[in-house]
Amino acid sequence: GQSRFYDKPEVKSSLRVSHSSVKKLYDGFDGFRDRLQEAALVAEDVKDHELCEVLEVLAHYQCSVDDPGEWSRGVIDTIGDDQVVVSFTDFGHKATVKKGKLKHLSEELQTEIIFTHQLLFHIPPDQHSFSAIRKELKDRDSGAKFLARIDDIRLKCFPEVDEIDCSFYKALNNEDDPHTYQVAAIVSRK
Repeated sequence: GQSRFYDKPEVKSSLRVSHSSVKKLYDGFDGFRDRLQEAALVAEDVKDHELCEVLEVLAHYQCSVDDPGEWSRGVIDTIGDDQVVVSFTDFGHKATVKKGKLKHLSEELQTEIIFTHQLLFHIPPDQHSFSAIRKELKDRDSGAKFLARIDDIRLKCFPEVDEIDCSFYKALNNEDDPHTYQVAAIVSRK
């Protein structure tokens, strides 16, 4: 048969995580997004005179006119006459938001872990590594989950997107115990 990363001895001894832990990671972001929408219903608007004092906010982001949008955590980067540029904490991009679409973010929500919704992948320099990574991402084993670990974040100025270095992992159902996963590195920055 064909060799896979997780068939190699150095990967077989990878840490194991329970099924419930992996599910919590997947469900965590969706649940957190729901909490942000609920928080926006009761949060106070950020007033113009507070813009320079507020570090983190709830900002309403819409992809298009037809999109109802959603409230997300963000940091105000620049302040204009009727708009601000916001760096969206959990999404890694920046966007212009009307001043009237900013709300105070509770301390509790400020201290929640940062979820990263989207990561950019840099293609490895050699074809062999790229082909192996591509194969692992394409071979969707039943029950396999893909995870990413943030290794480093380099903040960029608008309009560039922050650079997020990460390692990718594939969590596979453990044949010996169906309630655990074996985690194998697909791409590791270390």
